[in-house]
Amino acid sequence: MNGSTDLAAWQDLDAVPGLTRVSLVDTALRLWRERPVTGRAAGALE
Repeated sequence: MNGSTDLAAWQDLDAVPGLTRVSLVDTALRLWRERPVTGRAAGALE
């Protein structure tokens, strides 16, 4: 990886668990799935 985006591509959401990714991707997908009213995931730092 080394910070390169030379292989960036659109992926099906079903493929995401098998991809190498930064943790922010999982956080964003969790927020998208839960759509919390506060805009924060449960247990997020205040």
